[in-house]
Amino acid sequence: MSATDTANSVFTERLAATQTASRGLGTRSSADRDAALTALAQLLRDRSADIVTANALDIERGEQSGTSTALLDRLRLTPERIEGLALAVEDIRALPDPTGTVVRGHQLPNGRFHRFGFPLGWSELSTRLGRT
Repeated sequence: MSATDTANSVFTERLAATQTASRGLGTRSSADRDAALTALAQLLRDRSADIVTANALDIERGEQSGTSTALLDRLRLTPERIEGLALAVEDIRALPDPTGTVVRGHQLPNGRFHRFGFPLGWSELSTRLGRT
């Protein structure tokens, strides 16, 4: 298995774990979601040195493979950028919880269309008349 195959496999596994965690988070209370965001911000700070080290290896591989300097600059993580990420997570935590809020709704010939807020993003849910 090549390094690319291994990286893709790891990425796919982590993506699946994230999707599973996201579904579980949607059924939790606002306090639980806030605690998860607080923990994420703290983990970013606690693991900053590890993140910078791993990112440096990724940047090096990108340089070797000919990735543009502009893209590498956007992908490069520093302790300051990681602190900015942690602060952004805290800003998200401070926002009102959008879970269950109908953002937009339309009546369609075959049913209703609603866009609901949910933790860490938005989802569109289409329902037919008579179903809720």
